[in-house]
Amino acid sequence: MIAKLPHLFGGMRMRTLAMEVRLIKGLDNEWVQLMKEAREAGISKDEIREFLAASKVTE
Repeated sequence: MIAKLPHLFGGMRMRTLAMEVRLIKGLDNEWVQLMKEAREAGISKDEIREFLAASKVTE
């Protein structure tokens, strides 16, 4: 009976929401602030992604 409960209450969506909540709770406030400042300085999301991707390769 218990195994059927996730299906009754939304199944995958419930698990996805739970995962999102864990991700949000795990965000570093300093990182969030840095991203906000970058966006306010006019740096696009794509530029940030490109920078992070390039940084990964060189490390």
